Amino acid sequence: MENKIIIQQCTPAQVSAVALLHRKCISKGFISNLGRTFLSALYNSINRSPYSKVFVAYDTEQKNPAGFISAAIDTRAMYRHIVLRRGWLFALLLLPNIFRPSVVKKILETLLYPFHAGDNRDKAVQDDSISAELLSIAVDEKYRGQGIGKRLVLKMERYFMHAGVTEYKTVTFSQDVNANAFYRFCGFTRQKTFTHHKNVMSEYVKHLSGAPQ
Repeated sequence: MENKIIIQQCTPAQVSAVALLHRKCISKGFISNLGRTFLSALYNSINRSPYSKVFVAYDTEQKNPAGFISAAIDTRAMYRHIVLRRGWLFALLLLPNIFRPSVVKKILETLLYPFHAGDNRDKAVQDDSISAELLSIAVDEKYRGQGIGKRLVLKMERYFMHAGVTEYKTVTFSQDVNANAFYRFCGFTRQKTFTHHKNVMSEYVKHLSGAPQ
């Protein structure tokens, strides 16, 4: 029997489970290695920002999140809000990494990338014409094949359209076959590739036809 899944905005009590899902399902990014406490603080901050939200696919029978999606209507404004309001907290959480320059460098690059002009190779990260972004999405392996990822994207798109967003972008690893196939299935178009943290990335863009022009 298929589980009963509802899509809702993440609650404070679900943030820790979202962080765990990130570590379990998005293991390629270095952020996963910063630990569950850091990820919990990050997703809590994203969810509390006026420029972003986190939505959860909640299994009402098993009483646990089956997946999640995080999105920003303005990535640059979201990071600015987080740094100004809770930068002190992330500084404390990252203190153990202060003697790991490579980690600190990657963290700063991640937080500051929306503000960089970048060189010609990395300008793909900086498409200033598109401020809205699907930041991350994950579905627990045991729940895959039920259309939950697509439902999470549709929920996010309703949030975008309500905010007047007409198009948005997302970035994934170019070598991640499943992720690239999923975005194409959801109607995204790959715009470009670029290098970030020595990884080849693909940027996808989607126009929301139902959004106000």
